Amino acid sequence: MEITSRMKQILYVLLQESSAVSVKYLAEQIGVSRRTAQRELESVSASLRDYELKFMSKTGVGIWIEGSMEEKARLLAVCGSGDDYDVSNREERRKRLILEILKEKGLRKLYYYSSRFDVSEATISADLEAVEGWLAHYGLIVSRKPGSGISIEGTEENYRRAIRGFIDENIDTQIMREVYGEDGYDFSSYLALKKAASDRF
Repeated sequence: MEITSRMKQILYVLLQESSAVSVKYLAEQIGVSRRTAQRELESVSASLRDYELKFMSKTGVGIWIEGSMEEKARLLAVCGSGDDYDVSNREERRKRLILEILKEKGLRKLYYYSSRFDVSEATISADLEAVEGWLAHYGLIVSRKPGSGISIEGTEENYRRAIRGFIDENIDTQIMREVYGEDGYDFSSYLALKKAASDRF
């Protein structure tokens, strides 16, 4: 059975712990809400079918994976392999959220972003609160309009500075390599950001 990127993140955390941990702790480690983590845990047992390991959960104790060190090491190698972007990585996800906001500038509902990054709306709401500080540094304000969505308010000059700032901060990262099409991953992001920049520079 193929293990999803999100599940790899969950298993990676659990496999490195020597004792039971709380769902809250797991959620904090992978950068999602407790509710999202709880939902994902429902699929852990299915992901362990090809391994002689068991997912254990006990009220008042926590959650853990039980089995031999050999089997744990085998699964850990799988979960730690590859360099796929993991939407569960909080810092990475928040940078991508900033990119989405800058290239769109229009109204978007929380549901759009939660679907885009495969996390709960509560997680996106928390992410927005976190990135507001970054945007405020460039004089941009996140405007939430009930029933409509989210938009950015600020002058064209501030918007220009924010785009330049984002590019400068992430110029050598995987995010910008994807945006500029080097990996053929998200050429639409490149076009949108290029248009946003050319319209305002």
